Amino acid sequence: MGVTGCPEGAADGVGDTGSTGGANPFVGDWWVWFGGVAMADTPRVRQSVEVPAGQAMLRFGFSVNAGSGTGNDIFTVRLDDENIFIVSDAEAGAYGGWRVIELDVSRYADGSEHTLQFSASTAGAGVTNFFVDEVELLPCEEPAGSNSSAASSSSSSAGSSTGR
Repeated sequence: MGVTGCPEGAADGVGDTGSTGGANPFVGDWWVWFGGVAMADTPRVRQSVEVPAGQAMLRFGFSVNAGSGTGNDIFTVRLDDENIFIVSDAEAGAYGGWRVIELDVSRYADGSEHTLQFSASTAGAGVTNFFVDEVELLPCEEPAGSNSSAASSSSSSAGSSTGR
């Protein structure tokens, strides 16, 4: 199940492959861009989503291709009113290319609507770019069994990478 519908709020830009001077989407032609200006800003995108009952994972592409280096520019992912992922511009080196972020959101997996929000707070001391793309909210299957042969069998086939 992917995140669909019209999100509320506005980020600093929705990039397309011809408009961002070197930044490219993770997948497709469009992505969300937070920051990119040397001024204080608090852009956000939020949407109500149904988190499937059971176990669930939030997965998205994330990149920081420029950071002011102050540690004062912060990117946050929230579910309802709780932070579930936080990165500062001081960590830009760890996210210099697209990375797949996978977050366990099973705590919210009750089949009900929850508010998912991606936001940034930039201080304006320099330019920081936070990018988000390919957001997915996925149900996760419970382990097939509790004995060691079932766990060993499932782990040997589960280690593949998406290549992203």
